[in-house]
Amino acid sequence: MARSVRSFMVGLAAAFAVATIAADASASTGLSVVNGVSSASARGALTFGSGALSYLCNVTLGIALNPSIAKTSRSAIGQILDSSAGSGFSGCNAGMVGTVLDGATLEYSSFMGTLPEISAVDAVITDVAISLVIPFIGQECLYTGTINARMIRTAFTGIISTIRLVARSSLTAPIPCPSPLSLNGMMTVQGAQPIVQLI
Repeated sequence: MARSVRSFMVGLAAAFAVATIAADASASTGLSVVNGVSSASARGALTFGSGALSYLCNVTLGIALNPSIAKTSRSAIGQILDSSAGSGFSGCNAGMVGTVLDGATLEYSSFMGTLPEISAVDAVITDVAISLVIPFIGQECLYTGTINARMIRTAFTGIISTIRLVARSSLTAPIPCPSPLSLNGMMTVQGAQPIVQLI
């Protein structure tokens, strides 16, 4: 009887500890970049368009990060800064040329995973402006809109190592530019990678 009581008490204590951790996580007010990284660079091969009208470019973006992020929809995570060192387009196929203009904002949407750990931070990039010179048109097309992004977070370490641009993202431009233009791909965070934890 004493052994069964001890087993019950140990199980009860463990369940209470797990419940407390989960409650603390769900009661958190936001996220924090705990290792002090205030800027990052993300690089990856992005596909613009689909099917016969698709272009692949290597794109590098500078990202300025806020030290803390409120866990509310559309709170600011940071800004996209194409003017930062090394940013821009390179290696586009079919002779396409592109430029990302400064001013886009990275905003919090939600998080993925099971508390107290989270596997990703979903975000939207608003006020996007990308200038593309598409070969068969021969003129500059200014695409604007919102991009959906997912910042992949490594469990327990909290490191944000990759950013996935979700396929449903699309940007629009005036005639005669092909519109809307879908955008998707995976970008790897270069150099110092931000560590993000619940607060």
